[in-house]
Formats: sequence, C-alpha cells, structure tokens
Amino acid sequence: PAHADTVELVVSDADGTAETRLTLALSVANVHAPRIETSGAGDGGLVVLQPGDVVDVSVPVYNDGNVEDTMLLGVNENPDLAGFWANYSSTGGSGNVSENQTGGNTTTATASSEVLMYGNSYTAANGLDGMLQTLLREVGDANVSANTGGGMTLAGHRSKVNTSGDTWNTSLSSQAWDLVVLQDQSQIPGFPRTQSDWTNSRDGAIGLGERIEDEGAEMMLMMTWGRRSGDAMNTARYPNFTAMNDHLLQGYLDYADNVTGVHPNATVYVAPVGLAYAKIHDDLLAAGSTPDQLGTLFYDLYTSDGSHPSLHGSYLAATTLFTAIHGASPVGLTVPTGINASAGQTLQMAAAHAVFNATSSWTYPWTSSGSGASASAVVGGDLLALFSDDVLENVSAFGSQSATLRLEVAPNAVPADIGLDLVVASTKGNITSMSTLVVRIQSVPDVSIGNIDPTETLPFGQASTTSVEVTNTGTSAAEWAWELGSSGAANCVWDVLDLTTAFAAPGDVATVGLSVEVPPASSWPAGVQEVCEVELVGSWANDSSVQVSRTIGFVVDERINTTFAAPVTVDVDVDDGTSWQATFQNAGSHDLSVTLTLMAPAAPLEACDGKMTTSITSAVTQTVTAGSTGVWTLLSLVEDTLSCSVVLEASSVHGAVTETVLLAPADHAALDVTGPADARVVVEAGRSSELNVTLALTGTEDLDVTLGSTGLPGGVTLSDAAGATSWTLSSSAPSVTVTLVVTADAETMVGDHGMTVVFTDAVHGSWSLELSLQISSRRGVDV
Repeated sequence: PAHADTVELVVSDADGTAETRLTLALSVANVHAPRIETSGAGDGGLVVLQPGDVVDVSVPVYNDGNVEDTMLLGVNENPDLAGFWANYSSTGGSGNVSENQTGGNTTTATASSEVLMYGNSYTAANGLDGMLQTLLREVGDANVSANTGGGMTLAGHRSKVNTSGDTWNTSLSSQAWDLVVLQDQSQIPGFPRTQSDWTNSRDGAIGLGERIEDEGAEMMLMMTWGRRSGDAMNTARYPNFTAMNDHLLQGYLDYADNVTGVHPNATVYVAPVGLAYAKIHDDLLAAGSTPDQLGTLFYDLYTSDGSHPSLHGSYLAATTLFTAIHGASPVGLTVPTGINASAGQTLQMAAAHAVFNATSSWTYPWTSSGSGASASAVVGGDLLALFSDDVLENVSAFGSQSATLRLEVAPNAVPADIGLDLVVASTKGNITSMSTLVVRIQSVPDVSIGNIDPTETLPFGQASTTSVEVTNTGTSAAEWAWELGSSGAANCVWDVLDLTTAFAAPGDVATVGLSVEVPPASSWPAGVQEVCEVELVGSWANDSSVQVSRTIGFVVDERINTTFAAPVTVDVDVDDGTSWQATFQNAGSHDLSVTLTLMAPAAPLEACDGKMTTSITSAVTQTVTAGSTGVWTLLSLVEDTLSCSVVLEASSVHGAVTETVLLAPADHAALDVTGPADARVVVEAGRSSELNVTLALTGTEDLDVTLGSTGLPGGVTLSDAAGATSWTLSSSAPSVTVTLVVTADAETMVGDHGMTVVFTDAVHGSWSLELSLQISSRRGVDV
C-alpha cells in the first residue's frame, strides 16, 4: 500500500498546439492472505508417534498479504474471530491482543490470578491450594488461599461466609478475587434431590453464588471424586467408584444450574476433578487391569481410607483445576517430589482429558465466547493437540512465524492415522486458511509368554506334546513367529508345533504347541536336576528384530498335589489382636518354594484399609518339602471395629492360589461416656447442679452399669436425678442420657476439684469420665 502514486494522462493534437491533461491517482489495495503449511511440519506433514509420546511440532505460518496482520490459530475448527474482537481494547494496543487470547499461556486481561478456595479435608490434604498456586505461577502471577474445615458442606461455608468477623467472611471481603472455588462434602452432591442434606447444600451454593457475585468474583465448583471402592456406608447408591462418580458429577452440575437459575447474572464453572480420576480408572479397566487393586496408579490416588487424596490424588486435582482455570495444557508442568515422572505425565494427561475432551462443551474462564473449549485445544480418545500460543501478533507483510503445536498421545493409544485440520485466520481480513497434518500413532508390539501347565505329567523316556499360553499385550492386532533358543543342561529334545500365532486384537490369548522327548531316567546326566527347559522366542512379523523370549520348562515325572487352606473367618481381639495361620500342604512328588502374599479383595468385598492391619510374622517364603505342610503365622490388629476382608495368595513355580479371609472384630465390651463440652461442673455451696452424661454402647456385648465416683470433696454427693442406680445398654437400646445431680453442703470448701464419674459393669469392667468440679461461694441474706 505504501507504493501508491499518481500519473498524468496527456491528450494532444498532432502538431502539439493543443492538449488536455488528466491526473489519475493509483492506490494498492490491502491484501490479507494467511497461510499455514503442514508440509513444513514433521516429515512433509506426517508426524509419527508412539503411545505415551509428548512432542512439540513447529508449524510454519505465512502472511502472503501485503500488510502486517495478527493471526489466530485453531485445530479442527475456525478460530473465534468474533470473540477476539469482543475482547480487544481499542486503547490496549498489541499488548491487549495477547492478553485476551482465547487459549494458550495467557487467559485473562488481569496481571494475576487471585483464587480463593473453600473446602474441607479433601482440599486441605497435601496443601491443594499451595500446589495449585505453584502450577499457576509457572505461567504467570497467581495467589491462591484456602479456608478449610473437616467435613464442611456448602451450607456450612455459606453460614461462615455470612458470619461477621469469621475468617470465611473476612477473607472473601478483604481483597478482590477473580475466582472462588467451592468444594462440598464428599457424599452429599450425589444424594437424591429430595434429601435434606442435598437441598441444604444446594441452598448453600445459591447463597454463596449471590455473595460471590456481589464481591465481583466468579464461582467455580470443584467436582470431587468417587471413593476407591464406592461408599461402604451407602452401597445401594454408591456400590463402586463409577456409580458414585457419576452421581457426584450430576450433583455438581445441578448445583450450578440452581445457582444460575436464581442469579442469572452469576458466572458459575465446574472443575471436573472427578472425571480426571475416572480417566485413570477407565484406562486401567480398558487395559484389562483391576483399577482398585493394590499397586495401580488409581489405587495410589487415595490414602489408606480409600476416600481422601494421596499426594498423587491431590496433584491430579491441582492439575485439573489449573487447566480449568487457565486453559493451557498441564503436560510439562512441575511434578512434586514423591511422584515419578511417568506417573506425573499420566496424571497431567488425565487432567487435560477431563477439561479439553470430556467437557469440551463446558464453559471455562478462558473460553473466549462462553460457548465451549478453547479453539486451540482438540482431544481425541488417544490424542491431545493444542497450540502453545494460538495468537501470532504482528506478522509482517510477506513474512512468516512458527507456531508450536503440542501433541500428546495416551499411554494405551491404539494404532491409527489421525488427521488434524490446522486453521489460521486473519483478524484484519476475516479470512481463513487450512492445512491438514497427519499424526500416525504406531502400534507397540508385545506378547506375554506363560509356562507349561504344572498339572501335566511328562514322564521319563517318552515323547510328549504340551503347550504354553501366550497373550497379546501390545496395542494392536499382531502376528508373531515362534522358534526355540537354547535348551537346558538336560538332554531333552524340543520342537515347536505352532510356528506362528495371529492375534486379532489386544488382549487376545492363544496357545503355542510344543513337543518334548525326555531321556530315560537311567540315562539322565549325573548331577543335573530332573528339569527340562528351553527358551521360547517370539518375533514380531512386521519387524523380526522385535523379540520376546522366556525360558519355559517342567520337572520331569513330577506329581503335583497341593492344598492351600486358610480360615474363612477370624475373630480379632480388639485390644491385643489375634494370631492365626494359613497352611500349604504338598502331597506331590517334589519340594516346592512357596511365597505368601497379602492382597486387597476385589469389590464388593470391603478392604481393610483403616479397619484392620494384618502382617505375616513368619517367613514369607518357605520351602515345603514333598509330603509336608508349610505353615504361615499372621497377626491381625484392630484399628476400627468394622469387618473387612483380606486375600492370601500362595505362589509357587506352578502358579498361584488364593483364599479370602473375613476379619471380624471379636465380641467385646466398649462404652463411650460423654459429658459437658467444657468438662466442668459448677455448684454453689449449699445447692445442687444437674449434669447430663450420655452413655453409648460401642462394643458388641450388652452392659449393665452402675454409677460410682472418685475424687469428690467432703460434703459433695453424686446421684441420679430419677433415683436410678443402674442402666442397661444393648443392641436394641444402645444409648441413654443420664441426668446426674451434684449436691454440695453449705460448708463445702470453695475451689476447684478433680472428680471422676465411673460406670461399672460387674463382668466387663469400668468406664469413666474426668470432670472439673468448681465449688463456688454461697451468698445470701436472711431477713
């Protein structure tokens, strides 16, 4: 456009005696021509990745126009030009453009993210607020504060927020907050809508929504997670993690709908932390694993109670909140000490999945138009693709810049070619251009080789056929070729009967047939154990350099006859614990090395976390000789008087067998005695004072208790107001509140005294309540 100029057109007669001049102004029109070229990314527009890969791909973006331009980037959809201009400030200049981008590393026009959290022990655990603040400060300024109280509900938060002088109240009003994050009690959001606890929390959310709106902030509800194995106290509604998680999700969404229904101008978001937990759970389930089994990443999200978050669980919550608040991918952020890099990346990708994929239609603070996820982020089931910065500012005429596209592949991704339409838009010309990048997710070949069935008897001096089980543990259909490697020291002759195995899908199981000829016993090499072994080698048909091998074998002429036994139920003494035994009988022909392992049971059985602890007090691994029985001694201790189950696994070269044992608290006497909250009784000399004491049966034995006391000063008596001297507590009447009368003579010495109220059962013992007795002066006038 700077090349504009003028020219003169001159018309004259032939002899030059007359002419006419016309001045013509010529201008060059503004041309806007954005272009993105995926051919300049990867290998000519093809990027080849494997499951678990995280890569940054540089994609060239060109301005073929003749004027400087600012361009927006998107994946699989047009960038939101309307939203860009809605956020653009005519006085903000180019700096304002970057601060109002629809995704990437900057989310709002504020210089700092000011976040206030209200929660309970789920939020307090592992310092979730500090964890979130650390993550937010990796991409900008941020301050995060939290107010937490054990078991608090939304109704409880509302009450404290509306109480003058309360910390909840002053923290909200003391400064300007961008966002207030609210967390309800862990079970209530999923309750039926007619249940009073749910309606109280709903009303609490509505009241908090009004107050937060009045303070000029926005509300974000933090959806919590289902318990590891569901809720043992409410198995009908919460039988397992998935059912509980689904109910919680709908509950938080209903809270949000109720808030905006009453306060249409209020802004309410939901952070899907529970869906990030579900991603970890469901990926393990899809891979054929049991998610809540000890040792899985899902199991490790929880502490021993199966409810509260471990460090892993809190970090997953923090990364999900980060993504919901900021809009950038959490992958690559700092991982706390105590979480290894692989687990950290899996947690980060689960958080990204929960926000960008599972809730792509939800509104978040960083969505430019309030209609859904950032145009810079696209997630398929196995692939996350997003631009690290989806605004390219001030691209010079006929110039270019590079954009960074982050690609993240799920660890269990299946092979596929995924086309990503990368779109660039001119903000000044309202013109878009698109180019397709292909991401090829390669298969990961792997196979698991079992051993020969230990129940088979393969005798001396004979040729026999046998087989081993093989499982496709790779990520796609595959064909494997089989051959034999080196054999053992014995002169056994092996051959492969099945040279190839074709698996149609991951997880498929097949058998590989083998033949083996065992030398006669008389010709068995001297000093060589009576074992035939050989190496079975599998080679992937697509690339024979990819191999898996295992040494398989059997004990010749071995007769296997074993029995593993453990008690069905163990009654555990609540005070001292109980020792008990498991046995492994070997009636076979050869000695066996047997290892005993403790494991958690599968749902719906209750695990013993927080209820009982069980340890093996004898040697874990024992050699059980032929014709003998191995004995393991275990000790169980009671932490909480609730029944639970433990699984014992006895493993040997022939495989593993299990027994499930129910651990139940033995019958025991226990009584909870509670009195005034301040543990004090005040009596005026010459008068009486009443004292309420509650007796609650917490054991399994019925009790018949009588009243007694120690430490009473002279002139003071203790009696029941109704004249009773004993009380019976049973399963049908497990508690009673007793009104006692403390009477002080007029001459009783004034001052503080220690006293003990004692309730005694003649068979089971005594329980006491320590109190402070204050005798005050008596003042009076007789007229």
